[in-house]
Amino acid sequence: MAARFCSPTTIFALAALACIVTFVSPAHALPPQAAPGGQSTSAATPQPGELSKDENAAVAFMRTILAGERLYKKKHNEYVRQLSTLAGTGSVTTRMVKARERAGYRVGYTSTGENFVLTMTPIIPDPQHRAFYANHEGVIRMDEGTATAQSPPLKTGSKR
Repeated sequence: MAARFCSPTTIFALAALACIVTFVSPAHALPPQAAPGGQSTSAATPQPGELSKDENAAVAFMRTILAGERLYKKKHNEYVRQLSTLAGTGSVTTRMVKARERAGYRVGYTSTGENFVLTMTPIIPDPQHRAFYANHEGVIRMDEGTATAQSPPLKTGSKR
């Protein structure tokens, strides 16, 4: 029976794969952090004072829109009347302003040109999807139910 040999490229690829499997296998994974009382915490459930992954995405979207609004107002002396007008302003893309749903949220936008309101309302409200509100003042606000101008402001930084 003739022996079959692998090319050096194939051997290198297999060795690299073996290293990845060895170092990323579940046996080498870090255990979940334990919460008080010995209960493990899930990455999907935000801790008090933190935002979930979807909430972070919603806030990042809002910050990008707010920055675009500031740039547009500086150039045109008014805010956009339709969100789609912001495409190409600052970091705002056409894809961003066309989508009316993002990361489990429904995007709401109204404007008179003198002021505007931007909302991110959870499609399915739960602890990982709180509501967000911002207006021409540039402050992002968050609330468990419906976020409004009276909701508490979101604290700056990566935490809540």
